[in-house]
Amino acid sequence: RWTDLDGVLIPTGAELAEEQRQVAEEQRQLAEEQRQVAEKLAARLLELGIDPAEIQ
Repeated sequence: RWTDLDGVLIPTGAELAEEQRQVAEEQRQLAEEQRQVAEKLAARLLELGIDPAEIQ
């Protein structure tokens, strides 16, 4: 394994790819959670008689 001048391991290509995959998955999950929150808020606004499409 390769290390930098401080002795810290340099990640392999496979390790970097896995890290990027994990970050992408976390971002996907966060986006999905935010989408669900937005849907719930829009539904609540409609219940209150407010059209979410008309809010700027």
